[in-house]
Amino acid sequence: MLRFVFRRSRQALPSTLNSSRCSRPFHQSRSLPVARKLSRKEELADSLAVSALNTTRKRSKAGIGKEGSRPECRIELQEETDERTAAGSKSDKLLLGDTKLEDPKGEDSTEKRLYKYRKTGKSPTDLALAEALYKGYGGSARRKAIGDTKRVNIVSSNLCDDVIDRLKPSLIKHIGCDIVDINPGAGLWSSKLHEFLQPRSHILIEPDVKLYEPLLQPLLSAKDSKYTLHPKSGVVWSHLEQVLTEEHLPFQKVLEHDDPRLHQQNNTLLFVANLAYVPKKGYKGFASLALLVLHQLMTAVRAHSLFHKYGLVRMLIWVTDDERRTQLPRHVALRKKAAVEAEISCRKISEIASSTKQGGLWLRNQQIEVDGTTKVIQRMDKNGIKVPDYRKSLMHQELLSNPPLKEHAGGVVNKNRIGQAYLKELEQLENDFATGKLDRYVDNSEKGKRLRQTKVSPEWKRLTHLRGVRSAEGRRIDTLSSITTMQNEMFKLEKELFSSDGGNEELKEKFEQARDTFKSALENITSKITREGVSSAIGNERAMKDELFMYDRRDFEPLRVYEHEFYPEYELALLDFEPRTLWPILQEDYAANYDILEHIIASLMSFPGASLDEGLGRLWPGAKEWLLEDCAILTDPTQGGCLDLSLLPIRNVKMELFKGILESWLRWPWRPSRIDLLAKGHMYEGSELDESGPGSDAQGSSGM
Repeated sequence: MLRFVFRRSRQALPSTLNSSRCSRPFHQSRSLPVARKLSRKEELADSLAVSALNTTRKRSKAGIGKEGSRPECRIELQEETDERTAAGSKSDKLLLGDTKLEDPKGEDSTEKRLYKYRKTGKSPTDLALAEALYKGYGGSARRKAIGDTKRVNIVSSNLCDDVIDRLKPSLIKHIGCDIVDINPGAGLWSSKLHEFLQPRSHILIEPDVKLYEPLLQPLLSAKDSKYTLHPKSGVVWSHLEQVLTEEHLPFQKVLEHDDPRLHQQNNTLLFVANLAYVPKKGYKGFASLALLVLHQLMTAVRAHSLFHKYGLVRMLIWVTDDERRTQLPRHVALRKKAAVEAEISCRKISEIASSTKQGGLWLRNQQIEVDGTTKVIQRMDKNGIKVPDYRKSLMHQELLSNPPLKEHAGGVVNKNRIGQAYLKELEQLENDFATGKLDRYVDNSEKGKRLRQTKVSPEWKRLTHLRGVRSAEGRRIDTLSSITTMQNEMFKLEKELFSSDGGNEELKEKFEQARDTFKSALENITSKITREGVSSAIGNERAMKDELFMYDRRDFEPLRVYEHEFYPEYELALLDFEPRTLWPILQEDYAANYDILEHIIASLMSFPGASLDEGLGRLWPGAKEWLLEDCAILTDPTQGGCLDLSLLPIRNVKMELFKGILESWLRWPWRPSRIDLLAKGHMYEGSELDESGPGSDAQGSSGM
């Protein structure tokens, strides 16, 4: 069998091809005879060569490559043996490295080569699994994909072992349970979880059976196998409901509405899913299919639908690394409607594994991250939680490698942090200028001219620009520091005044003076970027002290994952959702009362950067006046309230305040009807778009 191999090298082209005026085809060059009629294979070779020549000319005009050197285009005919044809060509496989595999039997393994990812050059943990996925995803351009190529699979046994080891204390109570597994894919994670839990039934709901059934078959055909495969899409609830029946889950019982077990944890059932798609699949107002499914799962928790009709069921869900911040935010700019609803539905959301990167558009102050991580590490040491070095989070490694960062976080700058990486470049330019390697001017004099003309060098321009950036950043930091000090002093006086029942006139006067000084300091900031950055930073400072975010209440640092542990190469995150019992006010009449709560949340979170005083005025005519009079928790600083609601941003409102507003609303004699609220239409608008979408009105990447 003959095949064409197209090669390029850095050798110079023949003079015939080097000439820009050469218009003869490649087969008519002086080095090749053309006295005979070309065959079909030679015509193909000719067209490939001419195409490569045109590409070479374009690259040459663009200045790509070394001067005076162009890639040579050669077409060779290569004969393939039957053995090679049966095994598949190189292009049909993953990128191959030259590293040999060690044979435990001591046999020669010269012909064996490690598969490597094209992006990182690293080998996946399971070579056979990665090869099967590569071929199933289409492999080369000549092979058609037999499955959804946007799905991301776990291909690292080591990662699965480390995750299960981390979850082991909380997974013990689920041993012998039933497992509902959506999108198991290659089945590596499912098999590892199955091996530890030894479930009495394990339902695999996999839509791409043509691709994944051969990989799942060893699990299905094992002796006394508890696996069952259902070729359906688990994210389509009508398909999932067909599985959630007595026939497939004989040990589970649907609970009645008034059964108290409906609001208790059901440890005999575990839900597992992989919702990672790259690129993301958007749907209407949702940035991805994963965010849509998570939104619906949170709704199912509150409504006791789907598998939550058996009680509150724990959920282990894989998502893409950036999607973890929607349900588990760590910056006030990301605390939107989806995050609030998730906190109402779950008592705990844990980030088990992720890239642990602080990347993205929204970054908190470095000192906040250091203080939070230090507390978590101390908590881990107290509980005896050990982490392998290669699984330690990036901030954990930073604290270990840079002890001064832990002791003097405010005075130490992390030059690897997004938004501050320019400091590395500035330091290098300053060193070059001090040692004389960087000249301020460039000599433009030409031969024969007496006058020497000079102009500023680009390196000097860059140095002066970065000096200006550092100076502006320093002013922002100074402004932030002074305003944060004012805020802390104001909150201290506020709590003292509240504890004295407002009877201390001297204390009241001090608080009002501190409040006015704080407000005027914010209003006097002329730069919009600085003003937004300071507002966001003091919001993060307040959220950290109030432990507003679930992430700041975490029991351990997430395990670090790597791109080569997934196929295709893309870092994923594992989130652990533990549902909670609904508030008593919601249990009384869930459908009607939650419609009211959803109206309140949607109305307030439409402008999360505004003050709560402004937000209450938008709820409904007359609602603000009633709530200020009836809802005492709004002005209770010990429970997250504030004596002056114009100082409390909506994105800093704690769950206790949302609950108090709902209870007070239901006591309002002139409250609007449920039909009126539904007609307003807030609750059926789209959810979060992305980190940089509408409602993200904070400081950007400055990290303030």
